[in-house]
Amino acid sequence: MNDVARRVLLRRNPQGMPVADDFEVAEQTSEAILTGFRQSQWADRHEEAFAMLAMWVRSGRLKYREDIVVGLENAPRAFIGLLQGMNFGKLLIQAGEDPTRAA
Repeated sequence: MNDVARRVLLRRNPQGMPVADDFEVAEQTSEAILTGFRQSQWADRHEEAFAMLAMWVRSGRLKYREDIVVGLENAPRAFIGLLQGMNFGKLLIQAGEDPTRAA
């Protein structure tokens, strides 16, 4: 992105939100493109992505965190904690032994 578009996109109103006419200026000058991301538009590359992500996880290049709560009896407390922001990463309730982990 060039310097002019970068300056336009960094301008904000007092509440911290991008100013609408700043986006219009960037669009009119064709110096920046603002787009969203829909994973469904890449459906034909899902298998490729899964293979690459799995390789990165195995090699340690990609790390993730899971909050695992053991036992269904602890699920209500875990759900309340989720709503209060007490968890980190993905919250999982372990109802039985994990068949993917070696004993």
